[in-house]
Amino acid sequence: MGKLVWRVKLVAETGGPATEIEVARIEREDWAVPETLGLSLDEGKRIAAAIQAELVRAQASTMSEHF
Repeated sequence: MGKLVWRVKLVAETGGPATEIEVARIEREDWAVPETLGLSLDEGKRIAAAIQAELVRAQASTMSEHF
């Protein structure tokens, strides 16, 4: 069986061209077995942290343009 790759991206649409950033990438060789079903707790935490960091960065950047 081939490798399974999940890419988690954020797409920002702020009126101009959309910007896209990849915040996580999960690769699985053995993806059709019960042990790799869904995300591990660590994977979920890393994805949530990456999304939070990017949202804060983008919001802070936007806020700095207004002040």
